[in-house]
Amino acid sequence: MFKLTSIIGSTTGLLLFALNSYATTVQFQTSHGDFEVILFDEQTPKTVENFLQYVNEEAYEDSIVHRSATNFVIQGGGFNLTDDALFNPINIHSQVENEAYYSNVRATISMAKRSGLPNSATSQWFINLGNNSTNSANLDYANGGYTVFGQVIGNGMDVVDAIAALPIHDVDDETGGTGAAESVPLQNFDPEGQEKKPLHDNFVIIYDVIITDAATNNAEQLEPQPLVIQPRAATPTVPAPKKSGGSMSFSSIIGLLILVSAPLLFRRRR
Repeated sequence: MFKLTSIIGSTTGLLLFALNSYATTVQFQTSHGDFEVILFDEQTPKTVENFLQYVNEEAYEDSIVHRSATNFVIQGGGFNLTDDALFNPINIHSQVENEAYYSNVRATISMAKRSGLPNSATSQWFINLGNNSTNSANLDYANGGYTVFGQVIGNGMDVVDAIAALPIHDVDDETGGTGAAESVPLQNFDPEGQEKKPLHDNFVIIYDVIITDAATNNAEQLEPQPLVIQPRAATPTVPAPKKSGGSMSFSSIIGLLILVSAPLLFRRRR
């Protein structure tokens, strides 16, 4: 549900953004429970600043999780719902520069972006359900690498996994035909009933994302760290090239030279 923002409210949001631009911890408040995320404000400062801009503007208030892919990701930050349960895009700001540093392992949160455009992230984020740095998706290097800017802490992945366990439905036509509603996690939804149209209560709602710890420390300095995340490798691992059947090895060339020169040496001795 949308609400009008007054000039005073906008000014307050900008002040909060200025004061909390290096917040370390935020809380996602969802219809399936709350979970907290530590932000990597020192390694990915531009991405954290970009994310917190949306947080302080309350852009994520009453937004939805619009994508779920089994053992891969859940994704949000792109849409909220109109009164008629249609997808309505969140107002976005300028694209943020890519800051691929950490690996996309389970429990990390990363910025979504457009295919083939490494620096195209805006408001949408996703949470990695598995180790997406080593599987076929290879999110550490695909499209310039997807920027990991935080990690879910404590028991937060229990909430994330509960969302990921919901049935997935293609309700794009029923929600406005944006092309973004083909893999939506829905609860208590009967696609043969309700005129095949989901209602507000069927969606996973993100009521709000709030700052719970605005200390200017860095996640790597926390002791103990709830999850060890290694920086991604400097370069992707490339397998050694296979020997071609049409080429000869060094030892094969030496052997051939000996065979050719042997008769000539024998003739000279005679």
